[in-house]
Amino acid sequence: MLPAPEGAANQQQFQQHIKECFDCHQLGGRPTREFAPYVTGANSLEKWDTRTKYGPSGPSMFTFFQRFGDHRKAFADWTDRIAKGEAPTTAPPRPAGVQRNLVISLWDWGSPIDGRADSASADLRNPRLTANGKIFGVSQMNDALMELDPVENKARVIKPPT
Repeated sequence: MLPAPEGAANQQQFQQHIKECFDCHQLGGRPTREFAPYVTGANSLEKWDTRTKYGPSGPSMFTFFQRFGDHRKAFADWTDRIAKGEAPTTAPPRPAGVQRNLVISLWDWGSPIDGRADSASADLRNPRLTANGKIFGVSQMNDALMELDPVENKARVIKPPT
């Protein structure tokens, strides 16, 4: 429902930029489909520009969103179409074949304002070294180190001495 711009170079750049959004946001979730009452603007494009200024990462989100240039209009158009009742015409296909063997385990660890895009779970040179080992992530907002133990299904916050 959110079209990529025409041309291979534009599509590649658009996809690179939009993947940055996915570190923290699920496009298509209610917060991205609808505008909160405090988001102001004369039209949806202005509201998208305003929306990206909020939150702990507002200034960098706004700057990053501006890199989309005229393609920001696609987000505004997408929001307007959803507000008018548009929905996808077909459901995504169910996994088939070997894709059905994939199992994803998700943990919500840290605090509500953390972004853990910088988590580490293995030595990239040899990922077998720490199989089933603990996963660590840095919380810049809390000056803390997050630890997740997938075997024990436990998470904790480690406050380093300052």
